[in-house]
Amino acid sequence: MGFDISRFIEGNVHQELICVICHGVLEEPLMIIECQHLYCAKCVRVLAAKQNDNCYPLDGYSISMSQLIQPIRLVKTLLNELKIRCDFEGCQQTVSLGELQNHCAKCEQNPEIKMKFKCLCEKEFSKKEFNEHKNNCLEFVKKELKISKYQILAFSANINFQNQNQIQNTSFSSEAHFLYSQLLRSLP
Repeated sequence: MGFDISRFIEGNVHQELICVICHGVLEEPLMIIECQHLYCAKCVRVLAAKQNDNCYPLDGYSISMSQLIQPIRLVKTLLNELKIRCDFEGCQQTVSLGELQNHCAKCEQNPEIKMKFKCLCEKEFSKKEFNEHKNNCLEFVKKELKISKYQILAFSANINFQNQNQIQNTSFSSEAHFLYSQLLRSLP
């Protein structure tokens, strides 16, 4: 079954790259030898299975699975260069269709990936679980508050320095900046 055409960012995908069975962009395309029309491998196999290995997809030709071949390299190249949005909700990445499988295997939004995040309370979570946990974790909230405090101190010190233009505030501003950068490094 082909890729949903609305996921492609280049607007118009050429009609020859659309499967007439599922109306999606070709996925694992196969070509009929006689008419050279292209179809998704899954679509034409499902159709052939329903019709006892004979199907009549577009031209009315009766074809069998033995009459299907891989399309020429140009078709695969054109498909692989199309830009498509990631499969996973929350991911804003747009990749070439040829890179989609690699991207999805590593995508942080992929629920199948078992990436572990260690919280300050020493427990490990998947990304989704961590995002739900961190707002209720006392250790995490304490650290967030401490970071916010140092951000405010650094911001205040910079304002004081700019307004008063005094060198004596420089050491406080540098100290606050140093503490703030140290806290950021220690975040998970």
